[in-house]
Parts: sequence; C-alpha cells; structure tokens
Amino acid sequence: MRLVLIACVGAAAVALAGCETISPEECRVADWYAIGNKNGANGQSLADLNDYAKDCAKAGVTPDRRAYADGHADGLRLYCTPEEGYERGLQNAYYGGVCPPELERDFLPAYRHGREIYRVNAAIEDARRDIDDLQFRERAAQTRPERARIRDAIYDRQRDLDRFYDELDRLRRRY
Repeated sequence: MRLVLIACVGAAAVALAGCETISPEECRVADWYAIGNKNGANGQSLADLNDYAKDCAKAGVTPDRRAYADGHADGLRLYCTPEEGYERGLQNAYYGGVCPPELERDFLPAYRHGREIYRVNAAIEDARRDIDDLQFRERAAQTRPERARIRDAIYDRQRDLDRFYDELDRLRRRY
C-alpha cells in the first residue's frame, strides 16, 4: 500500500510539473538561442515561445525573442531535412507544418514516404494478429464447415499479408 501511495504521489508531481515549460530559475539564466535551436531541431513550433514567455513573466523575466527565433530557425535547418522527414514518418510522428517552404519541399515527400511505410508495417502487424487469432479459432472449431470457413479466412488474410510485403518491398526500393 505504501508503495502504491508513493507511486501515486510521484505521478501527480510529474503531471503537475508538465504544466510548466520552464522554471523561474531557468528563465533567469536561459540561453534563448540554445532553447530555440533545440525546439526547432525537434520540430516544435516557434509559437512555443509564448508558453515560455508566460512562465517567465511570473519570474519577472522576458525571453529574448530574437535570440530564440534565430536559434529556432537554425534548429529547423537540422529538422527539415529529407532524412529527418523520412525518420519522423517511419515513427508516425506528427508534423506541424513548421518547415519553411524552401526546406519543406524536400522534407515533406520523404515524410510522406516514411508514413506510407509505417502504414504498411501497421497493416502487416494487423494481418499477422488476425492470422494468429484465426488459427487459434480454427483449432477450437467444433465442426468441419466451421474449420473450413476459418481456413478460408486465414487464406484471405495470408494473401493480404503477401500483398503488404510486396508493397513494403516496393516502398523500400523507392527511397
């Protein structure tokens, strides 16, 4: 019981801490260029500075908007690459449209390609789970017609799975 209470208190502390983007102490010593750079490199919006400004206002500190924006722009040059777009797409990560047009032109097709591979991988996993479930049901089936119907369903899902693997191979060759 004591362990459960400690875990609950810890979880509550983490949840409350998540509401604050930056502490008053961090506001006072912040390297706004570095913070902007890190956020840009993570694909976060320039508008995140508004959250920092609200938190820092409580400490009587105003963020250096110019330094943050310069750092953010430099960070976006690291984020808005075709390689990063592809990786983010493979992870099914959200893209918030933060890349400037001249960088988005190469980032977005790679991101979409990664997302397509993610989608096919998810379909493969679904088909595998379905086949496993159907095989279990086939073993438990009581009648011959029921087993035959389930075998047909397994065959159909196996064909789907084969098609998904073909599509995955085609997508991987394309990038």
